[in-house]
Amino acid sequence: MPHSSLSRRWRGAQQWQLEDLDAVAQALGTTPWALTQPTAGRVGP
Repeated sequence: MPHSSLSRRWRGAQQWQLEDLDAVAQALGTTPWALTQPTAGRVGP
C-alpha cells in the first residue's frame, strides 16, 4: 500500500527532524522550542 508506506516514511522523517533539532539546540545552548519560533531568527551565515 503506497499510502501506508508514505505515511510511515513521513513520520520517520519527522521524528528524525525532531531528534536533529534537539541535538542542534543542545549544541547552541538553547531549546528546540526556541529554535522553532519565528522570532528566533537564523543562527549562522
